Amino acid sequence: MLDTRQQILQATEVVLATHGFQGLSMHKVAREAGIATGTIYCHFKDKEDLLVQLCNTIRDRIAEKICANVATSGSLFARYRQLWLNIWNFCNQYPDQINNQQQYDNVPGFSQPAWEEQLQRYAVWFALLEEGIASQQILDLPRQVLSTLSLETAYSLFKRLHATGIELDDAMLERTIQASWRSICQTAADNE
Repeated sequence: MLDTRQQILQATEVVLATHGFQGLSMHKVAREAGIATGTIYCHFKDKEDLLVQLCNTIRDRIAEKICANVATSGSLFARYRQLWLNIWNFCNQYPDQINNQQQYDNVPGFSQPAWEEQLQRYAVWFALLEEGIASQQILDLPRQVLSTLSLETAYSLFKRLHATGIELDDAMLERTIQASWRSICQTAADNE
């Protein structure tokens, strides 16, 4: 059984997914959680605190899933591929969480987590980048640029394909991963 704080966070996530930020109220959260409204204030200062804590919880959960089962050594491409597939699989398995994250991304103050938070949450990814840059396998570009050119393609592609109903077979998915990898590789840039 969930503790009360986790129960409130989970209920808030459900209310947000159903009603969006505009329809979020402490009363709806309490009703969804099966608790009195006042109980929320024993765990969270106010609605903004609740939303900040939920946002951090969601971001931590997403990062944990994305970084799962990624080796800390070995082939850079194999590690990259695992990260990319983790993002792809997460998007396909948990579209509601992606929708909640999209809502946060559109609210001022929630859209850009501090860079230090990102470095900590995605340490395995940033370590891969640093290793690749040091070995001159990956372009020496700002880390946000490298992330956008590479791993964020999984998320963007999911949104596009989800909206259009197009599906990728395994071979196309592998070619897509390889193409996104080449977009940040030094050797691909040297060939131009």
